[in-house]
Amino acid sequence: MSALVGFLTGAFLPIGMFPANIQKIFSLVPAHHGATLMRRVMTREPLMATFENVTDQTVKGTYMTAKEIIDIYASENGITYMFGNVQFPFSAMLIIVIGSGLLFMAFSIIWMEHYKKH
Repeated sequence: MSALVGFLTGAFLPIGMFPANIQKIFSLVPAHHGATLMRRVMTREPLMATFENVTDQTVKGTYMTAKEIIDIYASENGITYMFGNVQFPFSAMLIIVIGSGLLFMAFSIIWMEHYKKH
């Protein structure tokens, strides 16, 4: 069970390693957004230190700016989350995580109240 949860949240493998259709399914899992948020916070400084000397260059025959290289790396390694061509902002993922937590807490309270009556 824990292995399944690890894959569904993107904790074991970055979401960028999966096919596009699977990535869309992951966007529906709130824990995935939580894992992405943690990666983003934990890797901000190391990512900038790693890529601080990267310049615009040709990668696999395509000219890319340093920012594009960093964005692709971050997306493929689960540091940012892209839905199609749109990057999920930090605030949107935070709202998803907090909102789903509150929703599941409400369901739990309702379920416990129902359970106490029987």
